Amino acid sequence: MKTTLGKRFLILAVMLAAASLFPRPAQAALSVEGSAFTPDDLSTRGNYLTVKIALAGPGDEIYLWWGHIALIIEDGLSGQSRFYDWGVFTFDKENFYVDFAFGRLLYSCVVSPAANSSALISGANRDLTLYTLDLPPETKTELFLFAENNVLPENKYYWYHHFKDNCATRVRDIIDRATGGAFAAKYREAPGRFTLREQVRRHTWFSPFWDWALSFLMGQGIDEPITVWDEMFLPSEIIKRVNDFTYTDVRGLERKLVSAVETVHRAEGRPPVLDTPRKGWPRTLGLGLGIALFFFLVKVFSRKKEGDIPPLFRSLLGIGQAVLGLFFGIMGSL
Repeated sequence: MKTTLGKRFLILAVMLAAASLFPRPAQAALSVEGSAFTPDDLSTRGNYLTVKIALAGPGDEIYLWWGHIALIIEDGLSGQSRFYDWGVFTFDKENFYVDFAFGRLLYSCVVSPAANSSALISGANRDLTLYTLDLPPETKTELFLFAENNVLPENKYYWYHHFKDNCATRVRDIIDRATGGAFAAKYREAPGRFTLREQVRRHTWFSPFWDWALSFLMGQGIDEPITVWDEMFLPSEIIKRVNDFTYTDVRGLERKLVSAVETVHRAEGRPPVLDTPRKGWPRTLGLGLGIALFFFLVKVFSRKKEGDIPPLFRSLLGIGQAVLGLFFGIMGSL
């Protein structure tokens, strides 16, 4: 969908701010009932399935700066390779901006041919890496049924939350489902490396204005210590954990979760994602002091005599204060 840069920023800014303020709505339970498969088919059907995680790197749009993640399931019998994406939304929805402002944005799960989705990601000069999961046949079939159930019209929509329920957390929860709860057992209470704000800023450092603006709009509710489980609202944090993760499968066998890694495309010329977020306060403090110094110098050099300010300098002071007041007033209101 095409839209202006200003609208895109406003959308993302409100989304992040709403994520900091509004609770996550309750989610309806999903099931795999109604499938064409019988219980006897679970083991044999899974022998023909391959489950992969697709990790896409940052893109050009502001809301793509944190990357993307999806599930690919290849079917050796039908020859199909399906790309399950829980990160789809549309600007064309009625009352889109109002819903955004009140934290009511609907995302959906959409399935498409994996080759098409991979080509779109690579064509946009984004990293694309596939991680094959080592799962027993019955588990692969269960995930296939679960994913197919998720794309049904009655199940595909969910209430988006930037930190608690997004495309990454949906895949994170699927991994936990596939490992019988072992993924959550290891990471749900493990202390995280950074706060939510710091995790966000690792991806926005290269754009000083947007880095400051988004951090300003998100407020103070995202500075508390979090767990590794919470950090996996970011696609890259999920991959960081699954790469070395081992679990005991439904047959009692110890398995390394990722059995193969395939690099489909490497982006060129994109800013790297920082391992450690940069401190934002020195730059912000310097900017604030610079603005204060500007007004001070205008005030000092404008005086012909006590209490007399020439019209030009009076206009500079008035316009400068008005611009700052309007800018911070709008940002504060958001």
